[in-house]
Amino acid sequence: MTELGGICTLSPYESDKIESVGAPLPGMLFKVVNWETKTLCPPRTPGQLMVLGPQVLPCYYKNAKATSEILDSSGYVKTGDAAFYDEAGNIYVLDRIKDIIKYKGTLVCPSEVELTLRAHPGIDDCAVVGRQDHVAGEQVPAAFVVKNAAFPLLSSAEVRQYVSGKIATFKELRGGVFFVPEIPRSICGKVVRRQLRQFWDRERTNSKDVITKDGKAAKGTEKNEKPTMKKANGSTSTTPTRKLPGRAARK
Repeated sequence: MTELGGICTLSPYESDKIESVGAPLPGMLFKVVNWETKTLCPPRTPGQLMVLGPQVLPCYYKNAKATSEILDSSGYVKTGDAAFYDEAGNIYVLDRIKDIIKYKGTLVCPSEVELTLRAHPGIDDCAVVGRQDHVAGEQVPAAFVVKNAAFPLLSSAEVRQYVSGKIATFKELRGGVFFVPEIPRSICGKVVRRQLRQFWDRERTNSKDVITKDGKAAKGTEKNEKPTMKKANGSTSTTPTRKLPGRAARK
């Protein structure tokens, strides 16, 4: 993020901690705080990552309100990232705090569930978001999935069964599995989750471009019509999904 002024961590070449972003560079201070109580988190306990160093933002010019929102009383920048650190001081970034799903007092990181989903040979791409459960009165995990062309009959039940047992029970896809032609991403490749959440509003109004479970046509949608996906630039597309960077297409 711009407010941090550049690189803040470094992972040694010989490090085997491939999931870590590394340890703080000399002169940099990090802390992880509970996002509700604001108390310091012990090792391996997720919280908000906060950074202090000589190059980080000291303040926003003539904007005290914005400054107070991004800096704490000690000058640490609130990154908005959920993270934890290990006993050696290595930092692990989990997700954006705004994307984390809170279910029955527990925290579900979408990236962890997505990693499990992508291991299925029938899934080319996916994204997990929180879906409001009006019975439970809170959000539950739901997945948008792009099928591999070699697995046209892949069903939502099969996907849910696949992740069951591979992740904690509270992380299972209670919100359902929805098949889409592509996952909306920004120009830098990040999932645009707000667009995925908007599809449920369309579903409630029986929109023509509704996304349905198992790829079945919704009321008012032609059976041979692909559901449309709105891109970050506002255009729509029914083209095949963009593969994740560095990932080879399956045959």
